[in-house]
Amino acid sequence: MHFTLAKDRALNELLGNWFCAFALGMVTSRYRSWHLAHHVAPNTQDDPDYLQHTADDDYQLPILRRRLFTMMLRDIGGANLAKWVNSTTQWLGWPAVLGLEQSPLSARERWHFVMFWGLFATLALLTGTYVYLIVVWFIPILSLLPAFARVRNIAEHNYERSPDELDHTRHVDGLAIERFFTSPFNINYHIARHFFPSVPQHNLPALHRALLAVPEFRQGAIICSTYFGRRDSIVATIAQPLDSGGLSQVR
Repeated sequence: MHFTLAKDRALNELLGNWFCAFALGMVTSRYRSWHLAHHVAPNTQDDPDYLQHTADDDYQLPILRRRLFTMMLRDIGGANLAKWVNSTTQWLGWPAVLGLEQSPLSARERWHFVMFWGLFATLALLTGTYVYLIVVWFIPILSLLPAFARVRNIAEHNYERSPDELDHTRHVDGLAIERFFTSPFNINYHIARHFFPSVPQHNLPALHRALLAVPEFRQGAIICSTYFGRRDSIVATIAQPLDSGGLSQVR
């Protein structure tokens, strides 16, 4: 999305589409138009992520822990599938390729998308692996992925309007198993990513360490140790238990 995979932009698109986006039904350029708008004006009326999540009751924070885990179970069980598909439609290549909308894709992108899935389907049928792929790829995309994406989306921003990036963007250290499922490839370094979106993913840990040396960053940054831990975690921060005073607003 940030043109950091390869210096040559055409090669960046080729690698990004064929080795990442296409396999999820997405097209790099379609998601980029959405994602960069989020980077330009995060947590404002010009941020599509902000508009989408603040309009969704599931992202009204803070929430009860049991409600968060119930929503994740509903994601895994497919109960929220329609909402998940609707929220990702603008990133997908299928609507454009199937003629369900006026296509913003170039002829090259459309042809590459069709060629990828044609080759994918042919190889799956010829090798007899189509059942395996359905079980370990397509079903998780529609069940496990929405559940983990929900947690990551909640972790990245608190969806409170503020001109200061440090007020609404979070960093999560995360345990190794949490990063594997929820925030692979250093996605958990979200404050660093927002401050310097042109820095490649593999350099974000070093960037984060450099930012921590700045007193203003170290004092103002919202940093959590884990996603699901009992203390100093995203769950502890946004999914508060109900007490006698009710739910209190948190950062």
